[in-house]
Amino acid sequence: MFGFSVYLNDWSQEKEKYIHKMADCGFKGIFTSLHIPEDDVSKYLDRLTHLLEIAKRRDLKLMIDISGDALKHIGLSIDNPLHVLESGINGLRMDGGISWKAIAGLSNRLTVGLNASTLTENDYHQLVQYHADFNNIEAWHNYYPRPETGLDETWFLEKNRRLKSRHFKITAFAPGDGALRLPLYETLPTLEIHRHRSPLASALSLMNNYQVDSVYIGDPDLSNVSRGQFREYLDHNVLLLHAASVCKKWDPYMYREHRNRTDPGKYVIRSETSRMRNRHEDIQPENTELRRKGSITIDNNLYKRYKGELQIVKKELPSDIRVNVIGQIIDSDLPLLELIQSGTKFKITDIPGGRTMNLEELTTEQRNESTMNLDTLSALDVLRLMNEEDQSVPLSVRKALPQIEQVVEAAEQSFNSGAHLIYVGAGTSGRLGILDAAECVPTFSADPSMVQGLIAGGPRAMTAAVEGAEDSPILGAEDLKNIHLTEKDTVLGIAASGRTPYVIGALDYACQIGAATASLACNENAEISKHADTAIEIPVGPEVLTGSTRLKSGTAQKLVLNMISTAAMIGIGKVYKNLMVDVKPTNEKLVERAKSIIMQAAECDYATADQAFHAADENVKLAIVMVLTDLSKEEAEQRLNKAKGFIRKIV
Repeated sequence: MFGFSVYLNDWSQEKEKYIHKMADCGFKGIFTSLHIPEDDVSKYLDRLTHLLEIAKRRDLKLMIDISGDALKHIGLSIDNPLHVLESGINGLRMDGGISWKAIAGLSNRLTVGLNASTLTENDYHQLVQYHADFNNIEAWHNYYPRPETGLDETWFLEKNRRLKSRHFKITAFAPGDGALRLPLYETLPTLEIHRHRSPLASALSLMNNYQVDSVYIGDPDLSNVSRGQFREYLDHNVLLLHAASVCKKWDPYMYREHRNRTDPGKYVIRSETSRMRNRHEDIQPENTELRRKGSITIDNNLYKRYKGELQIVKKELPSDIRVNVIGQIIDSDLPLLELIQSGTKFKITDIPGGRTMNLEELTTEQRNESTMNLDTLSALDVLRLMNEEDQSVPLSVRKALPQIEQVVEAAEQSFNSGAHLIYVGAGTSGRLGILDAAECVPTFSADPSMVQGLIAGGPRAMTAAVEGAEDSPILGAEDLKNIHLTEKDTVLGIAASGRTPYVIGALDYACQIGAATASLACNENAEISKHADTAIEIPVGPEVLTGSTRLKSGTAQKLVLNMISTAAMIGIGKVYKNLMVDVKPTNEKLVERAKSIIMQAAECDYATADQAFHAADENVKLAIVMVLTDLSKEEAEQRLNKAKGFIRKIV
């Protein structure tokens, strides 16, 4: 049985809709708790009343986690189990403070859940002694909010074997992938290996590999994508996999229902009827590249009688001239491949966000009619053509100035509250974000954490491609968690295509915790625009070199990032007139530039600027104020602090 969790302090109309959606998917149980430290217990009774009404209407089993006298908050008591049952509560999970005699007595009236992890042989004998009804007793494992504290899978399996020997039914938790729960937002699994993993893969792993009977989603939300996967599995016993095709012509081969052969391959999943279905197709060799885990392939004409067989690769395999790579399973669905066994039915569908994953549909990926003969031109003609194409970029940026202004205002607000501006991207987009963030340090004496850049795949992706990193929305969310994102921060997701899952995952997480969000794409109606408060779209058209978005798209992104960081820094007082008065003089060239800035800002000679520069401990802004006001260093510092760093407010 599959169930899900509802937390009473999160109650809303949206939560009611969520319960109905989960019931529609085939979930049969609800878990809630009456003793979560962060919750306001005064709200339990009213909200539980609504929950009970929906549970009865949808015939959902309601299990409530209690300890001690927690039931009193809703007007019930374990001393009156009949009253508990009549309220609509089907079972109570006991978590300390209740005697074994009372638990045994309750088990004769309703379902009782016990802490599976701490249950001992002596506890079992006490239940026997007090005549417990073991048909109504379940062993429930906990979920673990804190990273690294989830259960070890080897210990977990051995514990479950012992519980099974005493005929206990076992329940455990799988993580969700929608809105996560405070205070850590780190998902709520029973096993540590399942943290931030695919909910369906985790749930089926618990059942298939660890003798678990019922799985509840620990987190308060499942994404639409995961709900669709559960529905497909529960209604049709089909594993639903999301993928991106290399180009649109391969869609009919990929996006359909398949069945793994009953004689399964060791390294690949083989679509049982694909060879017969595609036997009359002319499949020329193309894209015969390295096959990484999750690659979707089709055998081309060179494979003779095997031509047309569709496979999904379970481990990295070398390229083969006889095998075309036609698509890729998204990273978050890769764990599901382990569950496709002999005869398992599976279905491949397009990646979340729509068919824009088919690169042919993105203007940034289309061929440029003006550059069809690029390879025949002289170097000078290539340069002229590139220059002509580049001239359209600033005009496209100009149309988005109102949206860019909104992002600048959000960044200023974050800076003024001591928070941060975070750029998130993959590939060129991520590198440009990191570049702009790095340049804010010397230009504006900004703390390195003030403007930060995150790139899919981490620091090594700055100089080398990290395959598959951009395909995981979960990694985008995790990277923001790792820098301890708060609701005061501003997050700008950057993707030339406008559909990068890593960026979408980051934006969704930022929205979830209340941070200001913005997106920057180089296609119209971009998918990431749907996931941000403010959407900046700079449609630059097809690239000179087809698909090379480091060109016009990269130029557009660099222009916009320059605007945002510069305007936001001006807005918090780091510029006087048009001078970098907060420049950080970290080398000899910048020391001389700093003195030149003092001379221009204060209209003084070199000797005066040099003296003030050293007297101000090489603080350019402070030196300018000292020269303009003839104040001491200490007095100038006080005036600057009072003016919040704005020189113009002083002079």
